[in-house]
Amino acid sequence: WYGHAPMGYQKFAETLHAGLLGEPGAAHSLEALVADVEQPAIARASALAMLSPDVERVVLKSMRAAVADKSPLIRRAAARAMSDAEPRARAEIVAPLLADPVRDVRVEAAEALAGVPPDLLPPGAASKLSAATNEYVAVQQLNSDRPEAHLNLALLYAKEKRFAEAEAELKVALSLDPSFGPAAVNLADLYRVVGRDADGERVLRDAISHSPADASLEHSLGLALVRGGHASDALPHLASAARLDPASARFGYVNAVALSDAGHTNDAISELERVLKVHPYDRNSLGLIANLYEGVGNPAQALAYAGRLAELEPDDPQVSQLMRRLRAEAR
Repeated sequence: WYGHAPMGYQKFAETLHAGLLGEPGAAHSLEALVADVEQPAIARASALAMLSPDVERVVLKSMRAAVADKSPLIRRAAARAMSDAEPRARAEIVAPLLADPVRDVRVEAAEALAGVPPDLLPPGAASKLSAATNEYVAVQQLNSDRPEAHLNLALLYAKEKRFAEAEAELKVALSLDPSFGPAAVNLADLYRVVGRDADGERVLRDAISHSPADASLEHSLGLALVRGGHASDALPHLASAARLDPASARFGYVNAVALSDAGHTNDAISELERVLKVHPYDRNSLGLIANLYEGVGNPAQALAYAGRLAELEPDDPQVSQLMRRLRAEAR
């Protein structure tokens, strides 16, 4: 239309799209977006949420800078992004947010730091964590007519290894809404942790009767059956999860693993090809399909998928070894 590429206001859509797909180089683009203070805070916070806080990567520099950002959206996103990081990194990076002037940031920091050993916290942070945790609990209690609030409390208590209290909160959530899948999934997982898998299976089956179209319930039940040594019984549930939520790379990948383990290699390959059409750079699916194609004597097809994996992990010695082996087999 214009004879040249028009320069629009926003510059973040392609970066966020690449982050959603996990494309090669996406992490560096996301880090650059987080650091670009000229971009809207909501876009920068969205980019921050997509970054995995791996302590071996430079991405932790982005997290450290984000906790000091002038936008509370960015500071809150940094706390949430760090919630699954290893405890020492969480303590170091998130603890300063316990004294943030914005309550929403403080309570997010409290949730992220739940379960961190006290000896890892900086001096003086323990009392601030206690105060921020009390604020977090008060926020959930304010919304106690909603099952989501009880789920949030349960997740906090589970991190603190207060399992009886977590169980009680999840039961309250399900009493408010028996079809609330996240509560059932987390209650079943809690029972797994404490060695009560049979109770977890019962919870999941009851929840499915109330919410038969919830893919997460079918997925969790399938995994519970596999752990219980009933892999053949798990297959229809894992397949149902993948069918109910075709956009989930995780559900499709796990279904493919189950099919492969059951000896249905061609079905597993078909499932992985479906997943990779939606998520072309899903690492787990790429690695599995490359190995399966190699196993059925098709190294050329395996090499095509392994090459995509090598774009994502150019320095991974296992990926490099796989590429060399497949090139030799394809000759």
